[in-house]
Amino acid sequence: MPRPGKDCRCLIVEIANRTLPGYVKGNRNVIYAGDAGRGLVRVCEQGRPGERYLLTGENISMSELVTKIAQIAGAPVPRAIPVAVARAASALQTARYQWLKGPVPRVDATAIAVMSAGQYVNGAKARSELGFTATETLDDAIKRALVWFRSNGYVKPN
Repeated sequence: MPRPGKDCRCLIVEIANRTLPGYVKGNRNVIYAGDAGRGLVRVCEQGRPGERYLLTGENISMSELVTKIAQIAGAPVPRAIPVAVARAASALQTARYQWLKGPVPRVDATAIAVMSAGQYVNGAKARSELGFTATETLDDAIKRALVWFRSNGYVKPN
């Protein structure tokens, strides 16, 4: 099951299910898992020992990403939540979970920090040294993910 606040698949599932209360603005680099796997094989086969390679997809703002996911899923676009509000909600959820044995927090402070800090990355080294370029478009990756989530019961029918 997708882990709330921990990964992209949860973002897609929650937007499609209309259960995401909001998101924190920031920047991301999103790559299709199949492309990332193909890149890892290239790193193992052609990479230089001790070197690091960034396997990148598309640099995109969270606003653009959630809008794109919502449009493809046929769902309303969630609204941006100020970072301070997200941090306060996370702190309350965490305290409720730890002290009162309440539900697991939907998002933690680390996830908020990562989402709001931004993460545009440059994969030039992997391109030049390994010939790696992601081939799947972000739109196609989202569509493929939604098909899988729907067929496996993670996304409810509209």
